Amino acid sequence: MKEEKENKVYTLSNNNGFEVDVLDYGARIISARLKNTKGAVKEFIVGPENPEDYYLTKFSYSGATIGRYANRIGEAKFNLNGKEYLLNANQNGHCLHGGGDAGFHNKIWDSYIENNSLVLKLNSPDGAGGFPGNMTVTVKYSVDENNCLNIEYFAQSDKDTHCCLTNHAYFNLNDKDTRGLYAYINSDTITKLDKDFVARGEYCDIIDTPYSFNPEKQIGKDISSDDYFIQNRSGYDTNYCIKRNAKNNVEFCAYVCDKESGMKIECYSTMPGLQFYATKNSGKLNEQTKDYNGFCLEPQYYPNSPNCPTYPTTLLKKDEDRFCAIKYNFFC
Repeated sequence: MKEEKENKVYTLSNNNGFEVDVLDYGARIISARLKNTKGAVKEFIVGPENPEDYYLTKFSYSGATIGRYANRIGEAKFNLNGKEYLLNANQNGHCLHGGGDAGFHNKIWDSYIENNSLVLKLNSPDGAGGFPGNMTVTVKYSVDENNCLNIEYFAQSDKDTHCCLTNHAYFNLNDKDTRGLYAYINSDTITKLDKDFVARGEYCDIIDTPYSFNPEKQIGKDISSDDYFIQNRSGYDTNYCIKRNAKNNVEFCAYVCDKESGMKIECYSTMPGLQFYATKNSGKLNEQTKDYNGFCLEPQYYPNSPNCPTYPTTLLKKDEDRFCAIKYNFFC
């Protein structure tokens, strides 16, 4: 069940005129704007103008903190410590983004300012969405003088459980058709999918394939590929395995840029994966909105890791402190 009450919108800013708006419903980013060299304010986030519209199902993930588990868990179940846990199956018999109404994107988060950061907290009860453990989650947003939006996640549970958090912001650069933007993704490998877009523990080498964005290329360059998954989405809905130097460092994942305007987003993270979501319908606000209106850069652990021991573990042990971070750097 979705929670509804009077919402709070916070604005974070720096001395360069970089501003980010965050809504307490879903702990979500609803605007990120920066002045270009000519003094014009450029918006990077795709979403409805009215914050109340984020309660609509079609916008429920937009800009939101996703949990308890971002992406898909196959058959909406996993085994942990000898017990099978049945999760909310909200997409074709699988669990997506925490299981619908139980997901963190549908919750009003407690919020307050601490120093120069916005802190949002949520208590997720034992059994929410089928997941074990009373989980406490904190998201901290801050901006710096380099026009970076820093997102820090902290999680703890009183039982062993699985946890995978991300942000689901839809971006656009200069109001462009995303097919004309250029992307670079620091990866030569993706997680292999089945026909339901569920990962099953295998990997695919993507060098010299339509999935490779290393070196950079236009997002639309290979969208006409006969690859099943690219054709199904008319674009990309793909988890990339990021090449990393150290396990918990904040490291470079990807960038997307518009060559004409100079607008650019760089993405950094502590997490091993990046879901690149750039499809015909991503960022679509209504029937009048043009196709290919947005893209997502979602750092994460790998999909379906609770059922795939070959993937980096998402196990959050009882009373263990989980920390992960995302950094988006904006240029204009």
